[in-house]
Amino acid sequence: MDLSVLDESALDGLREALGPSATELKSLAELPLVEGLSPGAVRGAVEVALSAVDVTLMGTRRLRELAPGAALVTDGPVAPDACGPRLRGILDRAGWDHWSLLLGQRVSDVAGLVNVGPKAVAELVGMCVERSVDGVGRGVGVGPARG
Repeated sequence: MDLSVLDESALDGLREALGPSATELKSLAELPLVEGLSPGAVRGAVEVALSAVDVTLMGTRRLRELAPGAALVTDGPVAPDACGPRLRGILDRAGWDHWSLLLGQRVSDVAGLVNVGPKAVAELVGMCVERSVDGVGRGVGVGPARG
């Protein structure tokens, strides 16, 4: 996602939270390439920055596009500790309990679910970006998306 969808305050907050190595950041897809960022710090910064973003601005993008490195990690069930119980319940009801299924969804698909507001969408994108940073940090090689 191009960070131009963020207003100046959200963009400044994201860059400040991520530190000096992220000052030139232009896209969420670049996050895994910024050295020295912990997956948890990235997730928190993304969640805060996106919580006020109009979902329609990123609605047609698939989660794997926003967090390309997430698909490089071996597919499997979304772990119970990957998110809180509320978000986990949303994923379970939607049938998106495996990473490959989740990463294939459009942001608009997520936003269209019952009881999903901007905060839940931001949490979900943050969770996927965290997995992306983790995957790249492990040195997972580039290859076909596995979920």
